[in-house]
Formats: sequence, C-alpha cells, structure tokens
Amino acid sequence: MKALLILSVTCILNFSAKGENCKGEVKDGKKTGIWLCYYDDGKVMQEGLYSDDMKNGSWRFFHSNGKVALEGNYVNDVEKGQWKVFDEEGKQVDVIEYGN
Repeated sequence: MKALLILSVTCILNFSAKGENCKGEVKDGKKTGIWLCYYDDGKVMQEGLYSDDMKNGSWRFFHSNGKVALEGNYVNDVEKGQWKVFDEEGKQVDVIEYGN
C-alpha cells in the first residue's frame, strides 16, 4: 500500500512537471512567487513557490479529493529535508528524508 501511494505521488510530480493547467507570476520570462496547478475539474493539484524559475520553499501536492498527498521543501528545484506523505484520508503514512 505504501509503495502504491509513493508511486501515485510520483505520478503527480511527473504530471505537474509538464506545466499543464498551472497559474502564477512570470517575471523576466521566469516563474516567480506562488504557483498553483489544477486537476481538470479545477481542484488544486499542487501549490508552491518559485524563484528564478526554480521551485524554492514549501510545496504541497494534493490528492484529487483535495486532501494533502505530499508536503515538503525545495531548494533550487531539488527536494530537501523532510517530506511527509499522506494517504487519501489525510493520514500521514510515511516520511521521506532528502539530503541537506
């Protein structure tokens, strides 16, 4: 079950990398500030901060039911520190540690 959840979260991350259905500020041709990406039904899929066209700071990814699926921090587009994984009920099921 845990492996399936992590695989699902990975699919969310891969989908979001395409930049489809996302909105946010672009300054000098680069993403900056808060960005939101949406499922086809309009619910938020992910939200987080960009600076200089890279993910930086806190990010949250959501299941299609609106509950948080994954939350953690990026530094220069790389996952850093502790990331929490949640099931579709909103219960924390895992913690992933990324290097400093």
